[in-house]
Amino acid sequence: MYYLRKTSEIHILRALHLSIVLNALLFIFKVVGGIVSRSTALLADGSDSLLNVISNMITFKYYHEARRPPDEEHPYGHLKYEAFASMLVLILMSITLSFIAFMTVDRIITGIHVKKLNPIGIFFAVASFILNITTSFILRVFGKGSMLLKTEARHLLIDVFESVIVLVGVALGIIMSGIFDILATMMILSIVAYYIMVTLKEIKHSISDVSPPTDVLKKISEIIMDHDGVVGYHSLRARQLFDRIFADVHVIVNKGLSISEAHSIATSIEEKLKKAFNNKIDIVIHVEPEGEANHHE
Repeated sequence: MYYLRKTSEIHILRALHLSIVLNALLFIFKVVGGIVSRSTALLADGSDSLLNVISNMITFKYYHEARRPPDEEHPYGHLKYEAFASMLVLILMSITLSFIAFMTVDRIITGIHVKKLNPIGIFFAVASFILNITTSFILRVFGKGSMLLKTEARHLLIDVFESVIVLVGVALGIIMSGIFDILATMMILSIVAYYIMVTLKEIKHSISDVSPPTDVLKKISEIIMDHDGVVGYHSLRARQLFDRIFADVHVIVNKGLSISEAHSIATSIEEKLKKAFNNKIDIVIHVEPEGEANHHE
């Protein structure tokens, strides 16, 4: 189960709410700026800010849902709610990508892209850049104790990079030609498309029961073999779901041990593994006496 200290939780909730509010303001600000200045790049960046608001709300809701303890209907927990949340975000990303692409093609067909932009666009572009940096900084300060906020802060750094692209595109669109605004929009399209591919890959891993990295399996093996009374193991299987590991293994112990002694070994190994992996491993250990293990292979 996911726990936070009361004071830390208050800071995290405030920072998340502030992030949602600032992204909502960014959305309104960029869309108004895009309409007034005729900048497709600002409109595209505004669409991305709206995506941030909705995805923040979805992620926050299902992050806590996923960390609810196992119950009668979900004996293995609720972690795959995060995969469901990722699918919702993926759908939103795809809609955003389609909207930006349609808007860009429409501007190209109608010939608007060759016109210079309204100079007021530079004000909106600069202000958006400053707001993005401010939001990212706030999340970094308050996100020291939260992986969720740290991840969101890193995401917003990408938004800062997008703002730089928009700023350059709008500036050149004002000075030279609106074609530079379209080029900036296409770069934002590429970034959104990249995020879609990354999200799709994460979803694939989360629902396909992918094995944890080799060093994790090696660490599990070492902890098992270093325990007194253990002479070997076989049939180690493990799958990783986000930050948690689910595993099962057949441990071979010295022949002649009582059921109670064998059970104590299994319990001790389980406790050592939980300590080594910060309580983020759930392992089932089958104990077998030496000389009888081959019957199960």
